Amino acid sequence: MKSGINKPAGLWFAKGAHHMESAVSLYDEEGYTDIIGLHVHQAVEKYLKGYLLLKGATPGDTHDAVNLLKEACRYDKTFEKYLTPCQGMNCYYLDNLFPASEYSEPTGEEIKGYLDVAWEIINRVKEVTK
Repeated sequence: MKSGINKPAGLWFAKGAHHMESAVSLYDEEGYTDIIGLHVHQAVEKYLKGYLLLKGATPGDTHDAVNLLKEACRYDKTFEKYLTPCQGMNCYYLDNLFPASEYSEPTGEEIKGYLDVAWEIINRVKEVTK
């Protein structure tokens, strides 16, 4: 990323990196998959908010990764392929805040898939903000 990156976007990226590092650490230690999913969601949310700030957009108070991704698509259509996975990531955020009786923890395989997608999104953000 640019060394002269604006401070608010840089703060979002730093927080996103913290969440992603936490998700990877918990995954490696076979931690609770629902909490890993929450960190993955938060990482993607924060990187997208930083990206949108750099584009001059105002991401607002939303925690909806799909809406943030749709906004990012206005500037880079390659983000479109992540819309469906981000729907799943949104569930991890909502299920952790508002647990439901029918909730079941994601499998390790599901979490691995979301970690991979999150890395793709993060790497794309880094690539286009160099």
